[in-house]
Amino acid sequence: MPHIVLDLPLFKDGRLVGVARRARWLAWPAALIRGTRILVVDDDKETARLMAAALRAKGYQAACTFDGVSGLAAARALLPDLVVLNLTMPGLTGFDVLRELRADGATSHIKVIITSAGAKMEVLAAAARELGAQDFLPLPGTPELMLAMVEKALAPGPLPG
Repeated sequence: MPHIVLDLPLFKDGRLVGVARRARWLAWPAALIRGTRILVVDDDKETARLMAAALRAKGYQAACTFDGVSGLAAARALLPDLVVLNLTMPGLTGFDVLRELRADGATSHIKVIITSAGAKMEVLAAAARELGAQDFLPLPGTPELMLAMVEKALAPGPLPG
């Protein structure tokens, strides 16, 4: 059964320096029900945790999973407002997960930002948008760019496509 990892941001002198403890839940804890919920899915655990910590620092509720299968299961179970989804993962790729989310009536409304590193960024970004992603974040990206994309994706309006 997939698990959800919620990491806590670690601050020193008011600056985010990493993440600390984590707790596992199969549903959103009662304390997290209010507010915008974001699921980060990336097989690079450090990247996922740092993204989640940056989101939490801006007031979002964030959870992480570390592969496509767990990410899809978590999205179906938790119904987050947004998924930040890495493209290249073992098992189900980000495109596979996005297709599944869009095909399921219970998850088709979830907004998605695809992330990826490597070549052919324009082609990948176009494919992500064609499948229904709100945006494409090339990695490595800055926390500021990610947060701007998150705010844009969460703005009221219809899903693309």
